[in-house]
Amino acid sequence: MIQARWVRESLNGLLPLVGIGGGVLAGQEIAKKTGRPFAGVAAGATVDLLLESLTQLPFLLVGLLLFSALAPGLLSLGQAALLIAPLAAAAAFVATLALPGPRMLCLRLAERFGYGATLARLTGALGVVNAAPAALLGAAAWHLLAWTLGAAEVWIVLRVIGSPVSLPEAYVIESLGMAARSLGFALPAGLGAQEAGLAAVAIGLGTPAEAAVAMAMLKRLREVALSLPGLIFWRWSMRRGG
Repeated sequence: MIQARWVRESLNGLLPLVGIGGGVLAGQEIAKKTGRPFAGVAAGATVDLLLESLTQLPFLLVGLLLFSALAPGLLSLGQAALLIAPLAAAAAFVATLALPGPRMLCLRLAERFGYGATLARLTGALGVVNAAPAALLGAAAWHLLAWTLGAAEVWIVLRVIGSPVSLPEAYVIESLGMAARSLGFALPAGLGAQEAGLAAVAIGLGTPAEAAVAMAMLKRLREVALSLPGLIFWRWSMRRGG
């Protein structure tokens, strides 16, 4: 699973896969190596991706509350709504799959376009995954911890380059910066959107522009340093036939 996650992040971070293709390719690797049906693996990967998006929502909301306290009036209601929109859409999608009425409506629409059987298999597999609430809560806790650790990374980087911020400020920078990355979902790893979001929030909180841009670039450099070997490993694994 660690290997699959590494491949997923590497592919999504370096290739134009809209944040989803990496999960599909990593799922194929899991199915090949474990002998499990790809539909079940894809369902698990889908639930994991949804949990990642859902746990980002409370992470962002706390960041917005802190930002309103640290820099009142700097972020408008419309800008906040724009940041929340993609995560709210993910929550709505989860509700659609979980509630019988919306799920049946989606199935009917899928049947009309010839994808009814595919969506039925996916929702059936999702139902099996969703039958383990303890596992889902554990996965959600790990994702929320991972989001929070991103704030620690911001705090450490800015301290190292000589522009320290408080932990609440680092939390705000990370939460709003990652939300900006979500808005750039069509770009590989939100390229450009993430850097602009991180730097803009840091500058808004009083960090010098040079330090804010350096922090954003160092975070991206760390991602590339982990993703490039993962991409090479994936190609090597594909050539070996898994």
